[in-house]
Amino acid sequence: MGLTRRQQYFLALETIEGTAATITAATHKLRALDPSSKAVKAMNRRAEVGTSLSLPTLRVGAKSVTFNFALDLASGGALATIPEWGPALRSCGWRETDNGVTYVLTNSTGVIAAISAGDTLTGAGGATATALWANAIENGAIKVFVRSVSGSFLVTENVTVGGVTVFAIDASTATATDGQLYQPDSITADKVEYSAIGSPTVGEVVVGGTSGVKGVYRSSDGSSTVRIEVAHGTGTTFTATETLTGQTSAQTITVHGTPAQAMDYSPSCTILHKMDGAARKGIGCRGNATIELVAGEIGRINFAFTGVHNSSADAALDSSLSYPTATKLRFSAGYFAEGSNKWPVSALSVDGGSSVVMRADPNDTSGYHSAAITDRAPVVNIDPEAQLTGTRDWFADWDAETTTTFDASMGSAEGNRVAIYAPALQAEDISDGDREGIRTHDLTMIPTRNTTDGDDELSIFVA
Repeated sequence: MGLTRRQQYFLALETIEGTAATITAATHKLRALDPSSKAVKAMNRRAEVGTSLSLPTLRVGAKSVTFNFALDLASGGALATIPEWGPALRSCGWRETDNGVTYVLTNSTGVIAAISAGDTLTGAGGATATALWANAIENGAIKVFVRSVSGSFLVTENVTVGGVTVFAIDASTATATDGQLYQPDSITADKVEYSAIGSPTVGEVVVGGTSGVKGVYRSSDGSSTVRIEVAHGTGTTFTATETLTGQTSAQTITVHGTPAQAMDYSPSCTILHKMDGAARKGIGCRGNATIELVAGEIGRINFAFTGVHNSSADAALDSSLSYPTATKLRFSAGYFAEGSNKWPVSALSVDGGSSVVMRADPNDTSGYHSAAITDRAPVVNIDPEAQLTGTRDWFADWDAETTTTFDASMGSAEGNRVAIYAPALQAEDISDGDREGIRTHDLTMIPTRNTTDGDDELSIFVA
């Protein structure tokens, strides 16, 4: 007899798409909520004609697997520590940027006053930014984490909020970065370290001179790596030290010694679900993530993954696993605003909207190679108390296609704070609602791109 409370979840990012990552229990464990998984096998049914109406034995077709679970919203407990949900979010089409959250450092000898989340900070030289978190004032210099920085803050200059000086910037540090930033991504690329590069053109086809692996050049960091979408069926990895050729621009890329290749941005993942004596494993998994926040309750991220069914077998639970201890964050005592308006809401959800399909592959015994994210349509739902149109005319903005900003933040301790931001939220549907006798608006809002290049409609800051 197995008990449903006795379950364990593990997730590891894959280096090679669709090739099982090694699961190390202590490293890849998850504190999953409401876990489930299901093997999905397409059964080939044939109603052959003859004297009997009985069906012949069915053949098993393509084999996939689904995984559903949730994780509590919490940071990693320290600025440099990736949150527990970070790897899973990456496989849902979000890229992770280490040291991606900007901060300004106050001067311990200058003026320091309380700063609130959402405050507009203005430097004496004209730079502006929006405060993400209110930091406790402790014996001098503190980091003030910000977003939407415009211009350049200067060392030693005073910074004001509403015309009142709140601090002076440190003599040596105007702005720096820490924590993690998560944003949607539109490509899944392989990261190839190189020792030499010319000036290839984005979109060019590249071919490994030794390996024969083909791909499409996407970007370079200008320092040591290029990002290439590898064409399935042409091989899995480039060979160390080989030269990539075939570019119409005749610019060559020489691959570094090791590692030759590693998944970057939105890699596939391997998921293992143990169920008190049984285990189900999927590889090449990708999925969608939805953040759910209810006023006064612990925030959570719901995950729905699809992948290649790798195995279902007996397996014992791993014993003595220690889990992260960072405090779980409640949607309270934080900050929520639409534009500059702090409306009372009971709940909000942020759906990443990833469309996941299985990549067919007759070369694999499952009939699939991996799951792929082919599109996304993110949605934000909120239920603010209804206002008079003279106070907030949602319907006028809806008709005029007007966009607004959206902020939500939780946590106050450094190393365990999460903030969500959408720069251009547009109404798609507005309904009248009733929250225990209080009239509300049920808003379906679409996060839209803020720049021509896009991939900026949502941001999750962790610091």
